[in-house]
Amino acid sequence: MKNITYIIPDLAPVTGGPVTATRALANAQTILGLNVSIVATDWGLDVPVPCVDEVNVQLFSCRYAKWRWAPALGRHLRKHLLNSDIVVVAGLWQYPTWIAAKICREIGKPYIVSPHGMLDPWPMQQKTWKKNMYLRFFEKQTLEGAAALHAMAEGEATHSTKWNRSVFVVPGGVSKDVYGRLLDRSAFYTRYPVLGGRKYVLFLGRLHKKKQPEVAISAFHKAFKNDSEIMLVMAGPCELRYRRYLQDMADNLGISTRILFTGLINQDAAMEAYRSASAFVLPSLHENFGFAVVEAMAQECPVIVSDRVDLASSIASAAAGLVVPPDVDSFAQALAVVLQNPCASSQMGQNGRKLVLTHFALDNVAKEFTHVCDDILAGKRSSRAWLS
Repeated sequence: MKNITYIIPDLAPVTGGPVTATRALANAQTILGLNVSIVATDWGLDVPVPCVDEVNVQLFSCRYAKWRWAPALGRHLRKHLLNSDIVVVAGLWQYPTWIAAKICREIGKPYIVSPHGMLDPWPMQQKTWKKNMYLRFFEKQTLEGAAALHAMAEGEATHSTKWNRSVFVVPGGVSKDVYGRLLDRSAFYTRYPVLGGRKYVLFLGRLHKKKQPEVAISAFHKAFKNDSEIMLVMAGPCELRYRRYLQDMADNLGISTRILFTGLINQDAAMEAYRSASAFVLPSLHENFGFAVVEAMAQECPVIVSDRVDLASSIASAAAGLVVPPDVDSFAQALAVVLQNPCASSQMGQNGRKLVLTHFALDNVAKEFTHVCDDILAGKRSSRAWLS
């Protein structure tokens, strides 16, 4: 295999995991000597996305935001995909992924669908009737016609076999910029002097109802309402109305002065935040992978995640943190355990970093994904990633 094309609805940072995973994997595959292209719409971007490494990024004007409709993108794919050996469709429910799969079937080009958790129970329960209609007329063919479905964790894989019997598991990968070295623990305190050197619990990611930041706030209050030496850092983009709701919630609980809302922070600041935090929390109702969780573990931060995070079993097996139900009481109890047992939490952090180095290093992930692509083209299953 020499030429691989990734199709994704957009490359906007606010889209989160699918964009992070696609760009990282594409970049890593160029290092392996492949000719890699990413085709997307320009939705959510103020400036063009530059090429990273040798990846050819092609953007097309989005005419209808919800469906990411870009007619020029479809016309481009009819020519471009003829020169691709294999195509990766990243996501579902939108025009770029649907048209790419349709064209692949028409020209006999093998393609992989990476649903990025969109087939898991929680997202399938949102706007159910619309998704059922869309599946019936559009996406069912996309899924059944794929050479394989790509799951990023065992939990996601179990929900994918309903749609296609060919499923493989390759996790998301993080680069050496994330796991290469442990940062100075004082760096984030220098960046945010308001913390005053106090211990803090970290929530990092898009502040969205699915991730339940309100549970993080309530659990923090319940666990540490009488300990003013512990702070809560809420880092990530947030819609204005929801941010006001969270701020009002903190005010009513009497802990507004102990919560730092940073907004969206860059990668350097995020790495510093993980390194200095006493615990990372993610009480999400659904997470098919969770790059923030892996990044936190890479910096030896103990993690507390809900049992709805598909990486939960890996975290529990490695003793890299605590896995609990996504409710206030469970997270409050887990926070108390981690912060009141420094030796145990330190061991969790070390275990988490070991897990990242062993399973989530990007170069190894890219090699395994490429192995699967070669298997598909050769009509065999020699990769260990295939679901038995």
